[in-house]
Amino acid sequence: MNVVADAVTIDDAVLRLRDRLTGLTLSDSHIIRLVEPLATDLGNLLHWLDAQDADRRIYWHDRNGELSIVGIGAAAVVAVEPQHDHNQLFDQMRALLPQDDSNDYPCRWFGGLAFEPERAKISEPWQPFGIGEFVIPAITLERHGDQTILTANIVAANRDQVSALLTSLRSPEKQGQALPGVIRTSFDPVRATWIEIVSEAITHLRLSGNAKIVLAREVQVALDATPPAGDLLHRLGDISERTFHWLYQPQAGSVWLGASPEGLFSRRGRWIRSEAIAGTIPRSSNPDEDQARRDALWTSDKNRREQEVVDRHIADRLNRLCTTTQLDSEPSILTLTRLHHLISRFEGTLRDEITDADLLREFHPTPAVAGHPIEWSLDTIYQRESFDRGWYAGPIGWVTADGAEFAVGLRSGLIDNASLHLYSGAGIMPDSEPDAEWEEIDAKIGGWLSLLGPR
Repeated sequence: MNVVADAVTIDDAVLRLRDRLTGLTLSDSHIIRLVEPLATDLGNLLHWLDAQDADRRIYWHDRNGELSIVGIGAAAVVAVEPQHDHNQLFDQMRALLPQDDSNDYPCRWFGGLAFEPERAKISEPWQPFGIGEFVIPAITLERHGDQTILTANIVAANRDQVSALLTSLRSPEKQGQALPGVIRTSFDPVRATWIEIVSEAITHLRLSGNAKIVLAREVQVALDATPPAGDLLHRLGDISERTFHWLYQPQAGSVWLGASPEGLFSRRGRWIRSEAIAGTIPRSSNPDEDQARRDALWTSDKNRREQEVVDRHIADRLNRLCTTTQLDSEPSILTLTRLHHLISRFEGTLRDEITDADLLREFHPTPAVAGHPIEWSLDTIYQRESFDRGWYAGPIGWVTADGAEFAVGLRSGLIDNASLHLYSGAGIMPDSEPDAEWEEIDAKIGGWLSLLGPR
């Protein structure tokens, strides 16, 4: 059941939701979703999220700015178990969705998976996340284009929680204070070890004929206080335009958040879209130099070959999954706030029997985050990276009754109380230069570090 009312103020919406909650007949077999359209826009949703007293929180903002959602509490949670089955996971989620869900404001599961669930190391900072988890928030504030709505997602077991959350909703406080300062920064691996690992990988690529491997680094930042996650992501968003923004908090003090340029796949009905992003070069504040860098990226043999590896991988999968496909004949330049990328776009019409479980199995991981061949790359990453990727570079997104969208969890950070773990990687090719790959990752992580207080 998905009930929509007329537009009102948020205070009136809260009162109406509480009144409507009282008379509902509930079960635990499926969600009832109550929707109250709001007559006025509430401003920054992340600042609203920071103001709420809730241990569990989510945020999603799509790359085009058409959909922004914050959520608190939980109407339902599905934890992904070891040796999980994608079909069972998606069947379990869809069984709980409202029976007559609205296409305009559908109920969504939000969540993600570890980069490699079958071999995830699950280090201490990642333990609250496990190898994967999805949640339907109890309360959401959603912006669909020009329309903002307040919703309650309810089952019998969470009626009291929903009522308490509605009663406790707060207006955002004034923002703009400085973020916590950096006490110290450490690297895993350190630069000398990174140079050694990448040099060995380059030698192997040249001898074996394998095309590419993506190796990542972790930067551990000790702060003088726990950062407000919503405000941190808001500021990151200001310097990361045209990216997917997300925040996933399974418990107080543990937040994974990021701003990724790369979509894994987006499905609406039988239509699907995907993309490949591989080549990267930092931008310059000088317009002439910036154009020269764009041109250098476009003509770079190394970057074009790296892009081609990912393009072939995604095109091959779409051709197997779809009845019709439309693929870019060559990549184009994606210009973001701090970086230029090569990007190729793909879309198609899925065969009737293809499910989101199939899509997740087929598309993740791509050579853009692992390498090629895939299995050799995953083995090498597991053996050579000493840190736990956790959900970094894994799929993060949402699922509805008739759609799904997942981004690739790149340019991301994990807040563990007053510690911030930052992750980024680089595609290593036979002609890569280890020092240049270190600098590329520094450029990707630099946006995060520029937001924090003095060292």
